[in-house]
Amino acid sequence: MPEWCVYIETPGYTVKLGEDFTGIVGFFAYINSEPTSVDTELKIVMDTGQKVWIWGYL
Repeated sequence: MPEWCVYIETPGYTVKLGEDFTGIVGFFAYINSEPTSVDTELKIVMDTGQKVWIWGYL
């Protein structure tokens, strides 16, 4: 994780991950961009307490 990411706690929040719904403890969010590219992505990393799920959006 970049040192400038944020962590948001989400007690009691449930999301659909794969085929099942699961509770998440929180998530990390950060902006990712490459110096040689014009693309910028918002990365979201879900924390279920057992597994980490990573999403990237343009």
